[in-house]
Amino acid sequence: MYTAMTDNHGDSRHYATTKDHTFVIDTEGKGANPVETLLAGLCGCLGHWIRDYFQGKKMDNPGFTVKAEATPTEDRQRLARIGVEISLKGMVLDEQGRGRLIRHIQNCILHNTLKTSCPIDLAITG
Repeated sequence: MYTAMTDNHGDSRHYATTKDHTFVIDTEGKGANPVETLLAGLCGCLGHWIRDYFQGKKMDNPGFTVKAEATPTEDRQRLARIGVEISLKGMVLDEQGRGRLIRHIQNCILHNTLKTSCPIDLAITG
């Protein structure tokens, strides 16, 4: 199971805590905003699977960059589209290799959750 929580002390900052780390989420420039945090999580998850692919194929990994950009719907109630760009920093894969890499990184749990949606149960406690 995955867990995260945020704690707010009355201002715009939300102090996020996960199993091993803490960081600040903020909507007024004092931390990454919530949507950026979600996109960073997606990039990290995809990056895990990219690295896993290189290791499984025993390929040198000179490093890579995963960048995600999101466009909100007109009413700003949800994201309309997320685009992800992976830069292999000079590593050249042929079309077949790129296809195998794409298929492999589609194992990312966040990619699959966002792609198919996931029910969210909201509850308020005292």
